[in-house]
Amino acid sequence: PGKMLLARAYYLNDNANEAINVLRSIEKPDKDVSALLEIIRSNGNMSVESLEKMLETNPSDSYALGKLCIAARTIDPQKALEYCERALILDKENINHAIGYGAALVQLKRYGAAAAVLTNLLKHSPENYTIHANLATALFQMDNFEAAKNEYSWIIAKEPEIPIAYYFLAISHDRLQEYADALQNYREFRDRADPDDNMLEIEKVDLRIPILIDQIKRGKGKKK
Repeated sequence: PGKMLLARAYYLNDNANEAINVLRSIEKPDKDVSALLEIIRSNGNMSVESLEKMLETNPSDSYALGKLCIAARTIDPQKALEYCERALILDKENINHAIGYGAALVQLKRYGAAAAVLTNLLKHSPENYTIHANLATALFQMDNFEAAKNEYSWIIAKEPEIPIAYYFLAISHDRLQEYADALQNYREFRDRADPDDNMLEIEKVDLRIPILIDQIKRGKGKKK
């Protein structure tokens, strides 16, 4: 059992070769050893498919469920949500499962539920970047621009080189008619944006900035 646990741990941390070495060192391998060895040989390093096969042999593996909570999110967010829930039931003290649950809700566009979960998680882990990033997305999509603005400001304070954070902060200010702050952050985004990765956003900003400058000149928007 000890070597099986070690092999699973290696595999779940993307170290298929070490997992195979441990399994090969077991003197009297049983069917579970053979099954795990076959999964690893067939799939190489960890994938959604291989993790799901591992769950078939041990449905209560909270670590594998936690990995699936993350790995399945972009492929099948509903399934990812279910994996997160199962992981949370088995390992209630692991905040990463709860964070994954909140992120899966964002992926499913259940923004209200996501915001509630993520806001609560911030009480326990106020400096967690992933929580803030997902909460910012949920709040922005709910048109709660005042709260979203605070989250994007926090993200920029922690990671000032991320262009897209300035973009969404600028839009939040813009929607709140805080035009001077919007202009400043659009320009910050423009200075940092990658021409290929941010092409669509750049086009929108380039169209918006001249209009915004004109609005500011005409005294439009909220005054500080």
